[in-house]
Amino acid sequence: MTDKFISPCSQPEGVKRELLDQLCEEPAEVIQRVCKALRFGLDEVQPGQHLTNEERILQELADQDAIVRTLKNLGMFSSISPERYEKWVSLKLVKIEKYLQSGSIKETQR
Repeated sequence: MTDKFISPCSQPEGVKRELLDQLCEEPAEVIQRVCKALRFGLDEVQPGQHLTNEERILQELADQDAIVRTLKNLGMFSSISPERYEKWVSLKLVKIEKYLQSGSIKETQR
């Protein structure tokens, strides 16, 4: 007898698997661009580029969002209601405000 766990669930295949692979890559690209912005500034334009670090961060986030939207359109994540997702976002916003070390988002927006 073995103690090995075998999942009864099927693994993603084809397009969904490929998109999930791409989704794994995108956060690394966001991280790289944020690191460049922290090091050189949000307004810096890297030699050979035409966008600022700020623009490139948003571009990478848009790439990530495009993959998530595509997966949703293909039926992935359909067990999660939009209301539940928004609740998760709201809970994170509360945590962000609670644990910020250098001020408050609310104070910054004034």
